[in-house]
Amino acid sequence: MTRRAEPSRDPITVRLMAAAREEADRARHGYVGCEHLLLALLTDKDPTARDILADHGIRLPAARAAVAGVISSGSGDGPRWNAADLLATLGVDLPAIQRQMRRKHCSEARAAPASRPAATRSCRSSTPAAPGWPQSWQP
Repeated sequence: MTRRAEPSRDPITVRLMAAAREEADRARHGYVGCEHLLLALLTDKDPTARDILADHGIRLPAARAAVAGVISSGSGDGPRWNAADLLATLGVDLPAIQRQMRRKHCSEARAAPASRPAATRSCRSSTPAAPGWPQSWQP
């Protein structure tokens, strides 16, 4: 029986995973996905995979552009982020801002003159969000 090397000890795997991490870092992606591994294969010192991919018309510049397109469309292997999670990585508490905006809106709505439409004059605590807020701002 042949013993297979563990991935962490296989020098080829280590080299390719390091290159994939470099590609992910270069693109400022917070994860390593199969798209980064593809780019690593195209930049590896062993030309075997690069030559096979080139035979099929896949070259590094076009592959990097395609990966950027996949990532920007949200179709990559990476984590799916919503607005609150993305802002939280910057230290912004979106739910707190939403609560503050609701309080401000409600106090202004209560003070609105009778000539304004009823939707802007009334504010209930059970209202999920202020009228007119984009859906992406909803908690």
